[in-house]
Amino acid sequence: MSHFPPPPKLPPKTGLFRRVPPAVFPAVLGLLGLVSAWRHAIAAFGVPTPPVDMAIGAVSLLFLFCSGAYLAKVTLRPGALVDDVRTLPGRTGVATLCVGLMVEAGLLGQFSPATAIVLLLLGFAGLLVLALHVLPQRLRGTDTAGPPTPALHLVFVGFIVAPGAAVPLGLAEAFLPWLIWY
Repeated sequence: MSHFPPPPKLPPKTGLFRRVPPAVFPAVLGLLGLVSAWRHAIAAFGVPTPPVDMAIGAVSLLFLFCSGAYLAKVTLRPGALVDDVRTLPGRTGVATLCVGLMVEAGLLGQFSPATAIVLLLLGFAGLLVLALHVLPQRLRGTDTAGPPTPALHLVFVGFIVAPGAAVPLGLAEAFLPWLIWY
């Protein structure tokens, strides 16, 4: 006979992908930028192509997994996106997801231009919707994110990545006038 009390009941487990933080995307965006720099180094410095293509594939798979996990979270609970955008770290994660889609479009343009165009448009549209959601709150002073920070500015300046993917895909005329007026 034991003299110890029974162990406390464990909280119920949450389902798969229900707690994916959007904070995974800034790190993945850094990796996307790194392999993008390596891809440009092929022409500039004569870096061998196969290792760079393997790195692009590995980082693209990581980005695909993270994006799919976050999409599963938002699909299971659509209010999660609104909750994430309410705070600065979540807003930064969602903005880097959109910028990451545009960088990924630039990386995949040489392999699959149709997929790259879809990713570019999704990233651009997502960042535009996010900026149009945040801007009125900032102007009214009702935004809970606090003072302006570099993370907050990403929502408004992330569009600068779009021409890097749009020009090789032949969409320069579609994107540059919008960015000039932005």
